[in-house]
Amino acid sequence: GNIYFANYYAWQGRVRDQYFYNIIPDYFRGAGEKGELLCLECRVDHLREAMPFDHILVILALKTWRTCSAVFHFEYFRLDPDGSRVKLAYGEHEAIWVTRNKKGDPIPTPFPNLVEEAFHQAISEDAKNAEGSL
Repeated sequence: GNIYFANYYAWQGRVRDQYFYNIIPDYFRGAGEKGELLCLECRVDHLREAMPFDHILVILALKTWRTCSAVFHFEYFRLDPDGSRVKLAYGEHEAIWVTRNKKGDPIPTPFPNLVEEAFHQAISEDAKNAEGSL
């Protein structure tokens, strides 16, 4: 049979977490006292099915960014033996950076400086790539 649709959401979360871990690994130690990223909403739009033993590539891109929140765009590709990519799905993931008050309630908080710097760099690279493709 095909790959269960919920795997796409799991892949989305793992790729997002790996991206943030590469930027701020210390924030993944402990119980989130330095802040954490919470998913507000996510979706995946499927174009075709993936099958067991397919090699899947998941690409994350920053779509929009505000002080405490961001929307990420995801694309899912099957990698064929000849090196070509077949788009399987695409999706979005809206998240907010929070800290917790004494009762444990999430409070929207600005992204850490290192994350903001990475977002600035991502936006700059996207602008350069867009200029080069005109």
